[in-house]
Parts: sequence; structure tokens; C-alpha cells
Amino acid sequence: MPLLLEKNIHSGIRAGVWNITETADELLNLVQLSDAEMLLLGSYKHDLRKRQWLAYRALLKNLLAPESPSIFYDENGKPGLLTGSHQISVSHAGHLAAAVCSSEMPVGIDVEKITGRIERVAE
Repeated sequence: MPLLLEKNIHSGIRAGVWNITETADELLNLVQLSDAEMLLLGSYKHDLRKRQWLAYRALLKNLLAPESPSIFYDENGKPGLLTGSHQISVSHAGHLAAAVCSSEMPVGIDVEKITGRIERVAE
């Protein structure tokens, strides 16, 4: 499991970053998906997109253990947990996936691949 970072940021808030080195099949073995989630996964055409999607689910499973997260998306595309136990935010770029979860307050996370463009707008 290529977990790069797992951190307790504050009481009730955990975050992590995953380096995606696994195949889609390897990641699929790490999560439990509903039939609807399997259909959604099958709709992604690019392998990297499938692996990003599976990686942030595996990461959330690790951060929320022993809870097994079932994720839904609201009308704006924001992910949430069906149980409502935590607020979550996920991000992915290139071969990285990131997630944060909080039992207390709304949270957000973003991960970006560093390119020349990022360095030009850094200030």
C-alpha cells in the first residue's frame, strides 16, 4: 500500500496522500463497491482515471477504518458518505490521490501535479 502520508490534523480530522502504483485490478481488491459504483467505474475510459477513482476510495477506507465508506455525489458533484458520519473531500492529479475526512466540520483538500505552469503562477 503506497500510502505517502497519513496525518491526524486535529481531533476528528484525518488526511492522507496515496502514490498510485497499483493496477486497477489491484486497487479494486482493496475496496468494496456497490453495483452502481461498478457501473460508474466501468464508464471511465482511461486507466489512470480508474486508478485515481479507486485509490481515493482505498485511501478513505484506510482513514475511516473500521468504517467501510460508501460514497455518493451531490447535485454539484461533491462527494459525501452515505452514513453521514464524516464530511470528506478528495482530490487527484497524475499518480497522486488525496483525501481528508472530518467528524466535526466541513473540510477540503487539493493535490496538484507540479508543472512549469504551477511555478509561473506560484506567487
